[in-house]
Amino acid sequence: MPLPLRRLQKRRRVRVAILVVVAVLTVAVALQAAWRQGGLQRALSVVSNSGGWLASGRDRDHESSTEGVKGGGGASSGLPLAACAGRIVVFVRVRRSDFPERAHAIASTWATQFPHDDVILMSGEPIPGDTSGMRVEVDARIGADPLYRDHPVHDPLILPLAAQELAKRPEARYVLILNSDTLVLPENLCSRALPFASTFRDPTQEYIWAGFGFVMGAPWGANSRGDECLREGRAPRPPPASPAGEFASAAGGYLLSRKLVMDIGPRGEDIWRQTWCIDSGDMRLWWGFYFHENDALGGKSVRSVVIMNEHFVMFSPWGKYAEYPTDYAITDGDRSTYHATFAGTGVDEQLVTWQVVTEHKSSGLHAGDLILGYRKF
Repeated sequence: MPLPLRRLQKRRRVRVAILVVVAVLTVAVALQAAWRQGGLQRALSVVSNSGGWLASGRDRDHESSTEGVKGGGGASSGLPLAACAGRIVVFVRVRRSDFPERAHAIASTWATQFPHDDVILMSGEPIPGDTSGMRVEVDARIGADPLYRDHPVHDPLILPLAAQELAKRPEARYVLILNSDTLVLPENLCSRALPFASTFRDPTQEYIWAGFGFVMGAPWGANSRGDECLREGRAPRPPPASPAGEFASAAGGYLLSRKLVMDIGPRGEDIWRQTWCIDSGDMRLWWGFYFHENDALGGKSVRSVVIMNEHFVMFSPWGKYAEYPTDYAITDGDRSTYHATFAGTGVDEQLVTWQVVTEHKSSGLHAGDLILGYRKF
């Protein structure tokens, strides 16, 4: 657990303890006063009313934490579908350990703003129990990869399925791939990130790969098993000269345009075999673009992402905005910063952040809205 989150949770526990002590003292004072004024019957009335107030508080907490639980299963969080619903298909890289708690957090928060079949959890192993109503696709080849236990290697085998899903949806323009602990703010994604990615580019006609960029260089992502799969005779092409370019990290989420998915999707299984020694699926995808730029991509190079580091961020919201002091003055810069995703968010972070979203009646929140929202918790 990140240190800032531990500090925040500790502070919340302290606040709760203080509130409990204050409540007990308040009831004690009220009891004493009631006894003096009306004896036993009056005192019992105070106890009854206090118990009802405490129970109603618990009920409100429960209701707010479970609102829209069906999520991607078809329920509502009280918010309308996102403006880009139907124009983007989201794939979430998951493991069995993400069920049921993490899947529930997804289903009860951001997935509620997308149609059920447009948020797909991609696993390498069967999910025998509760899936929180989410759509789950399983490819046993992902789970059979020895790196699967430590790294999300899914991406090459997501490609063929992504191409199939886009073929059913002529209106869809993008695929978004992200981790299970990535929090999405759908309206920020729709109104800020997608228009930026599409600036001067048509996702139905051009190759767009957009997200938080990391430089790809030696050892080329082959940190766990060496670079055997990249050696002559195994790889379709030798490694390019360093620096090779930038790949987009799925921790913050990345976008693939319709044109790119439809052209590279049929090569997904080839990319899976050709990059078996590469640790993570997002890096394997970069290699797939490089290996197949002369065939599937028609000679076009897709070696560097469209940098969108402000939209797809590599920090959790609690790790930053919840740490701001209570006297912090919101700036114009805060008001103009609209993050579409947050990486590495805990389950509690997702649920609390979604309470901020639902209070605003929109997930189109700038950084200042988040800072003010967190002050309530």
